[in-house]
Amino acid sequence: MSKIVVVTVATHEEGYIDSLRDGLYPTPLLVVGLGERWDNYTTKTKLLHNYLMQEGVKLPQDTIFVVCDAYDVLYNKRYQIADLQQEFLARNVDIMFSSFNFANEMGYVKYYANNILRPISFDSNFILSCNTGLYMGYRRALLPVLEKMLSVYDYDDERRLNTVLRECEPFKLLDTMLTCNFKTADNVLFKFGIDTTNSLFLTHFPASTGLEFYRLIFFGDYSPPLNIMEKSRAFFVHFIGNQNLDQICRKEGLYHNELTKMRKYTIAHKWAHYARYFYFEIGVVIAIVILVIWWNIKMYKRNRK
Repeated sequence: MSKIVVVTVATHEEGYIDSLRDGLYPTPLLVVGLGERWDNYTTKTKLLHNYLMQEGVKLPQDTIFVVCDAYDVLYNKRYQIADLQQEFLARNVDIMFSSFNFANEMGYVKYYANNILRPISFDSNFILSCNTGLYMGYRRALLPVLEKMLSVYDYDDERRLNTVLRECEPFKLLDTMLTCNFKTADNVLFKFGIDTTNSLFLTHFPASTGLEFYRLIFFGDYSPPLNIMEKSRAFFVHFIGNQNLDQICRKEGLYHNELTKMRKYTIAHKWAHYARYFYFEIGVVIAIVILVIWWNIKMYKRNRK
């Protein structure tokens, strides 16, 4: 049977990485990139690609890598890694990606998701953004996909991944996943799956119809439901957006301390990264502010006469 390796990219120890380790135990967590420089959101792809090129090639081609983010992913201890391996093998794909479905979100959220993430649209029920922080696949398939992602000029890893996957049409909807075929430059064909039912992976983000969405977006103050792990069928849960997982870790019996929430990943940090995708909106706001200031100055001068 294929060997399974859980790998994460982390330039330093922070966030909930120890909670992830604790949940996985006795399965080891392979950490790539410690001590390396973090430049932007594509650094993760580069460091993982470098590892697979230098060290990963020593492993058999059918080695299965589970790739997850380091600081905001937890493993559901109710399930065994061996079960995840069996579930993956049963799907008969080379890579399985986690995703977040925007189909049921509010209209303006869909609009900005399309602009920022370039999600994959498949009928009215699926507007899927695939998650580079949670996926799994054979070593033989991961390398060409990472190389293709690095060839896409963009600052965001999810935009790169979605751009690559959008070229893999046509898509086919099955019971538990959306599938497509990826052809390498050498005409090698790989089959991809996108987990549409959260049966392997869950990417958690509060719905835009509730106040929690705005608390997380604008204030970075959100704790997910305490029972999310026990209600989920997923093996891994990715809590995107720097959510506070302290209470969940306590409930699940996972190692943590009160400083585990990422402190560097502030609201300013998030807005600085995504501002480049809002140039038009930012320009409109600046123009309105300038117009209001000009009008008030004009009225002030008129009243002084």
